[in-house]
Order: sequence, then structure tokens, then C-alpha cells
Amino acid sequence: MSGKLSSLSSVVLSEAFAQNFIAYFKHLAAPEHEENKIKIKAEDTSSLISVGLNLPIFNGIFLREDSNYEKIISSFDPYYLENTLPYQIWLDSELDKNEYIPKLKSHGFRYIGDDNALAMEIEKMKKEISFPNSLYVEEVNSQERFEKYVDLVKLKFNYRGDSYKEYLKKFESIDFKNKPTYWRKYIGWLNGEAKSAATLILAGGIAVIYEEALTAKLARNPYGVNDGTVSKLMKDSLKMGYKIGGVFSSVGELRRYFALGFTEQFKVPKFIRILPRKPRNR
Repeated sequence: MSGKLSSLSSVVLSEAFAQNFIAYFKHLAAPEHEENKIKIKAEDTSSLISVGLNLPIFNGIFLREDSNYEKIISSFDPYYLENTLPYQIWLDSELDKNEYIPKLKSHGFRYIGDDNALAMEIEKMKKEISFPNSLYVEEVNSQERFEKYVDLVKLKFNYRGDSYKEYLKKFESIDFKNKPTYWRKYIGWLNGEAKSAATLILAGGIAVIYEEALTAKLARNPYGVNDGTVSKLMKDSLKMGYKIGGVFSSVGELRRYFALGFTEQFKVPKFIRILPRKPRNR
């Protein structure tokens, strides 16, 4: 997709989100290290994506058409099983999840809910956003700052042990002052302490926020820190010529995003593959 979208009425908005989501996975692969490159196989009916981290949110299949789902699963499933990687299936918004719940259950998948794709015309973002005057949101520009970023994100997304170390490794060779321009990572500081984090992906003609996280204490009572962080990312996107901003939201976060000016565009049903347990050595 070429060019930046200018209106929510665009008929290609769902495709823009799909391209942006794939770009999010791509940014996790440091180009200098062959072992860090992700596996992506795109077809008209589906896309396989794997970052290689042992968390299902980093591995999956986009299923876009109904006719060949069994063939798609049988061709992609061996890769994940061979590498012992849990993974998800994301359904295109045009597919009926109620049809797929029994279909995918028979192949070892369990329905785990929907992500809500939200978007807004950034120029129409709520003007009066309340957040602390001392909140300062900056782009990550060094490995030291990136480690602070990961310390925040790991709490929300449950990065533990090897997953935490592998996530750090993905970026160990990155020069944050001379990196690809399609992604940015941010930290929000409050009274000198790192309190919020988020990633911005510029792809598919839209700007989408990922990995938004707060400290555990602020997650319970955010004091507008998350709103201030989102506002900063959207304003930066507008300065770079992006008119449409987006985010994938859980049900619990919808009200907050709606208050900022986002509107729901479509839902993305998710299914997780239940991996067979390996027999224990006796």
C-alpha cells in the first residue's frame, strides 16, 4: 500500500492495519543478525509470522479467507511444533468467528477473545487531555533507555526468563540514533522516574501504537500518564504527515481510548494453539 491514509472512510483501512501489524513484527528482527530475522510467509489467503520468542503474541497466522483454512494450518503448524512455539490465529474481520470456534477447536485451538482495532483522524483528537505537568515523553535513543523501556513493558506482557533476555537481544545491535524510520519507542518520565512506555509503527499509511505499558502502581491509577503518552505519539505522527492513528485495544481499555477520540473500526478474533505436552523423562 502506497501513500498515507487521510480518512477513516477509506475502504482499505483493515488492510492498512494488517500491513502495520506485520511491520510491528518485522521491527523485532535486528537486520545485522541472521538469527534474529523473523519468518514471514505471505499468501493471498494467509500470512505466517514468527518472531521466535516463546510467547504466543509473537507467533501466529493471519487467516484472511475461508476456503483453505485446513490446508493453511497443516502447512504452517509443523513449523511451530518443530520449534516448540505457542502461536495464535488472527481472523480477518470479514470472517465469522462463530463458524471458526468449532472448526479451530478440532485442530487444537481455543478462542481467547477479540482485539478491537481503533482508529481516529489525529487532527480530531481531543484537545484538552489531562495529564501531569511534570510528565515528559521522549523517544528512546540509547541502549540504556531501551533497557528502561523493556523493564516497563515486561510487566504488562509477562516477559520472563528467556523471553525477556531474547527480547533485549533483538535490539542489542541497534543504533537508536540511526535506526529504521518506520518505528519508534517512547518512555514517559514523571518526576524523574520512568513510568510509561509505548511503540509507534508507521506503516500501511497509518500510525499505530503497540506495547503501551505503565508501572504496576500507575496501571491501577494512571493519573492521565497513559493519555499523555498516547497524545505525544499521535502528535509526533501528525508532524510526520500521518493523518490516521490507530491502536489494538482490549475491552477493558476501550473507554479510555474512546475518550481520546478513537472509534472502533472492527474486531480481530484470536485463537491460541494448545501445544501438546512433551512426555517427562522418568
